[in-house]
Amino acid sequence: MDEQNNLLKRVLRTLTLSLIIITIVSVLILLYALITERQQILGLIFRANYVLASLLIVTGVLNLLFPSRIAARMKKSKLIDHSTYADVQQEEREKKQATGNNLLYLGITGILITGIAEVIIWLALVY
Repeated sequence: MDEQNNLLKRVLRTLTLSLIIITIVSVLILLYALITERQQILGLIFRANYVLASLLIVTGVLNLLFPSRIAARMKKSKLIDHSTYADVQQEEREKKQATGNNLLYLGITGILITGIAEVIIWLALVY
């Protein structure tokens, strides 16, 4: 029950963040289109949301593929405790993996929400 509740909270948080990002990007693109007197505002909004979601996915994949640079961080520190090096490296890797997963989820939900909105608006305009 606790795992389901935790999963539901993560999904809800991801959807909320994704909707917030889509709204902010849409408002910024709308303002840009109004200032520059562009045509096809909806197409511009959808393309901008797709690009941002794609960038989130690429950033998430890069976070998952490339390990953290713990060695560079430890060289900067004056005091190095080599007994906890493996623990610190594992914690950094887990943080990086969690960040990568969150960015992937945000990008995927952003693409899904934008695609669904585009289909709904297209159907509303056609029919």
